[in-house]
Amino acid sequence: MNVLDLLDPTKVVNEVVIGLILAFVGFILGIIVAIVGGIFVLNYKLKRADESKQKEKLEQERDKERIYNWLYNETRYSQEISVGGYTNVNGHIVDTLIDPRWRSTEEIASSNNLTVERVEELCYINKEIELMTKKYILPNEPLEKKWAIKEFVR
Repeated sequence: MNVLDLLDPTKVVNEVVIGLILAFVGFILGIIVAIVGGIFVLNYKLKRADESKQKEKLEQERDKERIYNWLYNETRYSQEISVGGYTNVNGHIVDTLIDPRWRSTEEIASSNNLTVERVEELCYINKEIELMTKKYILPNEPLEKKWAIKEFVR
């Protein structure tokens, strides 16, 4: 476009219209690219979240099984002990004033290298493990959470 073309109003309007159309097309293409990019990012994040949930579920099942197996092996010889004295359990003298079928959350946690909170969470959701709450002899003492294999205490 030269100086004389600037004096011709139809050529100026055509140039302006073409410029506006190209700007609008560029704007629309930018929006489309942003939407497609957003879809890819969202899909990636959803995939990662799903993988994370699957990993957490596998860890939960593994830890539940580990707690159950440990509790089972620790208490399987105590199933038929009558409470109220001392008895020989698998070569060990056991004080049966404390029922040997029950284990504290702390004992389970330390033996399985898990946190107390994790043990409580997993024992609550495991249908094969039973919770016993026992008040200490002294008044105003907190409840101690103990767990046992359900089939051993029923």
